[in-house]
Amino acid sequence: MKDLVVLVADGCMKSSLHEILSRHESLGARPITFDVFGHPEHDPGVLLRGHLFVQPLREDYSHALLVFDRDGCGDPRAVTDLSTAVQANLNLSGWTGRSAVIILDPELEAWVWSDSPHVAKALGWSGAQKLRKWLMDNGHLREGDVKPTDPKRAMEKALEKVGLPQSTSIYRKIARTVSLARCTDPAFLSLRATISGWFPSQA
Repeated sequence: MKDLVVLVADGCMKSSLHEILSRHESLGARPITFDVFGHPEHDPGVLLRGHLFVQPLREDYSHALLVFDRDGCGDPRAVTDLSTAVQANLNLSGWTGRSAVIILDPELEAWVWSDSPHVAKALGWSGAQKLRKWLMDNGHLREGDVKPTDPKRAMEKALEKVGLPQSTSIYRKIARTVSLARCTDPAFLSLRATISGWFPSQA
């Protein structure tokens, strides 16, 4: 039996979660065995049928984690209501006490943005300050904020500016190199608390 099965909405999320979970020390956890799967129906699939995807895997993994974007799921309910509904389905599917739901609000790109120079490099920019100035000059970032008001659009435009196509490798590079301590996004903090709680460090 492996430690964890993770069901996500798309390839970018799959690459990011794979790298993040591999950095167990930064999560305050012991090394874990895991698999990350993408749902063919993306965010709505994880929301509505994620519990059905992981139900047959109850004997193969000790814990299950479902991750999707709020903006992409097609349901206007609040994050807490969505999470409660999905968790209820997981409990009915045999995952009570060993499963969790992480909803990225508004989307995965909220995890991308930090003041780390690794972010700028992964996005094809020569420096964090240069990228930050461009974001502010073009209305993507407000004075004093760390993250753009629309994280996904800001990332698309920043890549477009330097002629770099969006790809899963960008997300993988950021997840592999940026300090996880820099991310203060509530969904990420929930992920870190969940993983460290399930698989505490042996140190």
